[in-house]
Amino acid sequence: MGAEPSTQPRRRSLAAVALIRRTHQGQTGYLTQWNPKWQALHFISGHKRPNESFRECLVREMGEELDLWVGRDYTVTDQPIAQLRFDAWSESAQAMTSYEFAVYEATLNGDSTLTKVAANPDNRWVT
Repeated sequence: MGAEPSTQPRRRSLAAVALIRRTHQGQTGYLTQWNPKWQALHFISGHKRPNESFRECLVREMGEELDLWVGRDYTVTDQPIAQLRFDAWSESAQAMTSYEFAVYEATLNGDSTLTKVAANPDNRWVT
């Protein structure tokens, strides 16, 4: 008789997530980005490196994914507004994964930042 597959998570995924919203024509929209590998939209986010805080991870990812810089282009909360923890199957890793996401609220500064975000067709506002 074969061994039962383990239901315990075998790997961990730690990430920071940016919740960026705007009101446009009376509707609240949230900034997402198209991921061609996943064929899906996702919030601006990224995997946390071992020696950085979740907030430092978010600031790095905002620079890498949006070419935006904290203070100049946006502000971000000092503490996460939510922390999500759950276990789920990772299709890309083909393994049960224990996820932990720290969600931060980020606010874009001014029309020039909105124009910069809009210049990338992978960036999309969703309601």
